[in-house]
Amino acid sequence: MSFIPMIPILTSIRPGCLPLFPEYASAMNVYPCASSSMSTRYTPIRKKVACLRENTGFGLLNSSYDGSFIAGLMELRYIQSLPVERIINYFESHGFTLKKPTAHKLIEKASNLFENLYKCIRQTALSDPYKAADETYYKILVPEKNSKGKGVRKGYLWVVVGINTVMIYLLYDDGRSERVILNELGSCKGIIQSDGYSPYRKLESDAYPNITRIPCLQHIKREFIDCGEKDPDAKRIVELINALYQNEHKHKVGVEGWTVEQNLMHRKICAGHTRRNKRCV
Repeated sequence: MSFIPMIPILTSIRPGCLPLFPEYASAMNVYPCASSSMSTRYTPIRKKVACLRENTGFGLLNSSYDGSFIAGLMELRYIQSLPVERIINYFESHGFTLKKPTAHKLIEKASNLFENLYKCIRQTALSDPYKAADETYYKILVPEKNSKGKGVRKGYLWVVVGINTVMIYLLYDDGRSERVILNELGSCKGIIQSDGYSPYRKLESDAYPNITRIPCLQHIKREFIDCGEKDPDAKRIVELINALYQNEHKHKVGVEGWTVEQNLMHRKICAGHTRRNKRCV
């Protein structure tokens, strides 16, 4: 399926717009939906549940609920982790009746849209010619008890950041196997920046000729920090890396006309000055 036709629909879903709450409603020009029964019950409560007056269409085809309402519902369910029953009770306490089957259907349909959005994010991030990758673990609740009698185990969240597109792709997997890295990144092209975890280093081999892997300077710095304060050479290297970081923050590509070429020249000059203990401007 082409993802492009989904974009007009996805743009109508606006995470963070919660018209049920007065602090949002007062700033969003909200009014009751004439086409929905919600207008008859909610008018006395400052019209907080409503359709946006301007620039907001319906979030789903043949639905009476606009994108901001659906976004609020999804946020309550998956970001605030509220059960559907509690969400329904919350709506009811504010004078708006949302049937349980309706809530489940809205969540199901919105999830399908987010699945397409997720695929778009993956495609965009992985096609970026300059990517950074890393992983971390989370404790996952499971029915089976471990040796300590707790129903938890490790699960891994992998992240790939498209540096140019500023797109973040997240992937969950039960393990930290190299299979995840090679399957996701093996067909990519361009630069991949990562730590020294061995599966990432495999991307340097001749099996992946379209990939250039570069190390992460912060992970390199950490190795010298671990040498301890008593190692003067390691301490000096940490100071040099910190100086490079400080010079890097002086300019930013795209701000005040600062170009990629200027930034590269700035880095080269500052690297030389730092090595010779000179100040870089």
